[in-house]
Amino acid sequence: MGYSRAVAKGGWCFVSGVTGYDYSTMAIPEDVAEQARNCFGTIGRVLVE
Repeated sequence: MGYSRAVAKGGWCFVSGVTGYDYSTMAIPEDVAEQARNCFGTIGRVLVE
């Protein structure tokens, strides 16, 4: 069984498994606002793919 971070179906795109993890530093920031920025950045990159 495979894992996909995003699945497109019809006019919808479902995204899962996204956290505030910073892949450039390989850590989760303590600041919740930075975690949110990381989360939305990851979602943005997934949607582009």
